[in-house]
Amino acid sequence: MSKERFKKCANCKNFIPEPAMVCMYCNAEQPGFKKEKGKQLGEKKNTGILKKIGVGAVVVFFLCIVLAIIGNLFSGNETATSTQSGQAESRATFTPTSQAQPTNTSEPSPTETPIPAPTSAPQVGEDVRVKDVRWRILGVEDLGIELKSDNQFIDNVTTPGRFIQVRFEFENLTKDMLSFGGVPLRDSQGREYTDNSDTYWIVPDNERCIFEKINPNIPKTCTTIYEVAADAAGLVFVVTDLEIFENNESEIDLRIGAPW
Repeated sequence: MSKERFKKCANCKNFIPEPAMVCMYCNAEQPGFKKEKGKQLGEKKNTGILKKIGVGAVVVFFLCIVLAIIGNLFSGNETATSTQSGQAESRATFTPTSQAQPTNTSEPSPTETPIPAPTSAPQVGEDVRVKDVRWRILGVEDLGIELKSDNQFIDNVTTPGRFIQVRFEFENLTKDMLSFGGVPLRDSQGREYTDNSDTYWIVPDNERCIFEKINPNIPKTCTTIYEVAADAAGLVFVVTDLEIFENNESEIDLRIGAPW
């Protein structure tokens, strides 16, 4: 083993280890203490500076990375915006100009009111219901201007106009009895014609309907002869609901298949 070397303290003259910089007895600093201390302090200072420089470099490095990322983001947005603007300008540049439509200087034609189609009236052979009474024309015949009698006691009947025979059927659909007093004819001039009493003899007894009570739900067939004017046209058969205090009616066109 090597022997430890000693030296005398410059202050108290006691022997202390040679490497000692401070006396263990009097705490006096030994020659060369400041130089060593300064050297140690310098080393410590240099070490601290290096540490600070290292930390700063790391911080600066990360800041550079962050700034680069942010710069890329902004430059990407600007590029996309400029691209979109360029596309929009391109579309605006190359969009063909629509040709102006010629202005119609002519005056607008007056609006014509459409004429409604005439509503066709029920015809011969069709059922017509007026409230709770059903009607149907079974036949129409123009008998001319004279009715000839085959009975020696009944004279022939003549007219300056025409005799029109109408055979019809009707039915009371109510629960009560109704009264029947005849059905008029009406021409295009609004003139109305009733049955001619002088012609009753030509009508069969079972179809001669003058003033009768009509029972519910029993169809009744009647034949009536009318004397109409020579210029009568557009004849219609005027049917009603057979109510005394009401005026519900309908018209059945007799012109189908007739000479008038």
